[in-house]
Amino acid sequence: MWPSYTKINCYCGRREGAFVKTIVTKVMSELKRLFLLNVPKELVGIDDRINDIMSSIDDKLYDTKIIGLYGMGGIGKTTLGKVLYNKLSTHFEYRSFVENSRETYQRQGIECILNKLIYDIIGSSGHVSSVDEGIGVIKSRFTSKKVLVMLDDMDDSTTHLNALVKDRSWLGVGSMVIITTRNKSILDEAKECYIYLLNELSMDQSLTLFSRHAFQKDSPQSDYEVLSRDVVSTTGGLPLALEVIGSSLCGKRREVWKDTLEKLKKVPDKKVQEKLKISYDALDDEEQQIFLDIACFFSFGSSKKDLTYVWDACGLFPERGIEVLSLMSLIKIGKNGRLLMHDQLRDLGREIVRLENPNEPQERSRVWNHQEALDVLDSNEVRVFFTCLS
Repeated sequence: MWPSYTKINCYCGRREGAFVKTIVTKVMSELKRLFLLNVPKELVGIDDRINDIMSSIDDKLYDTKIIGLYGMGGIGKTTLGKVLYNKLSTHFEYRSFVENSRETYQRQGIECILNKLIYDIIGSSGHVSSVDEGIGVIKSRFTSKKVLVMLDDMDDSTTHLNALVKDRSWLGVGSMVIITTRNKSILDEAKECYIYLLNELSMDQSLTLFSRHAFQKDSPQSDYEVLSRDVVSTTGGLPLALEVIGSSLCGKRREVWKDTLEKLKKVPDKKVQEKLKISYDALDDEEQQIFLDIACFFSFGSSKKDLTYVWDACGLFPERGIEVLSLMSLIKIGKNGRLLMHDQLRDLGREIVRLENPNEPQERSRVWNHQEALDVLDSNEVRVFFTCLS
């Protein structure tokens, strides 16, 4: 009887062990889900981007690593960062996601951001009242911890946080810091930072993303396909514009679609414009003037060298201005030295100028529309702001 009892007891033990293992797996799965950041379900092209990044950092996953995601407003930096954060989160016991760093700093100060970081990593509710105090806590308490930190939407005002980047000895071995920003110069300050530029979606990807918001499926309805392609072509592959415009047209009549398309050809969507204007507002006056000149007259790819002469004669410090616009992802400089601007940014610049005086073009700083220019000249109401060049 004893051998039989032992056999039964071992069998029960195995069943009990398997049951406990199932419970633990289930609990760990639920806990993991609680720590995941919320991301849209309509994502397009995200897997390829994640694979590109992971292939570059996999061999260094056990080193302290900085990943910088940059690009123009509305291009999907935060979304990509969140997906990457979720993918990496299983490798880290200590995590912190700091959302809207720039906005949080403006409203509540850098101390608020430091307090969140400290609370998330060490669970202390102690309040730090200065940057130096916060950095002191990080230096003394983070070194033994392998942390995953995401700093979303960093700009010049939040560069105090670069302390985490400049001296990685303050973080435990294997730590990872993800930074999203419109300003590449912030990432250039970090040594050995893996920098990833987000570009626009292709036409096929754009149509898929738009359709998911406008039709809740991967392709447009057959009777709306031509209209959909026309609308998508106005967005320049910008995910934010595709999502906002697609959602606004969902379930709307065909007449509304046509009116929206005509309006988009003249004026950018207001929600998209507000997002993009954040970068414009961060520029100084000379940089804004260069941005508006490019948007109104030179967005199709004019020579940087030729325009530098013009802006230099106007006292706009073009070398510095062009560099800032490029670092802020407001323009791109082609291999042939030509300046390029995204269609949505071009439309933003032109709308800024149009709003200087919506009804009287002669009162605006710039006139680029051919017919309006002729009307202004015919009315003899031209005021010359431009100094002649030698």
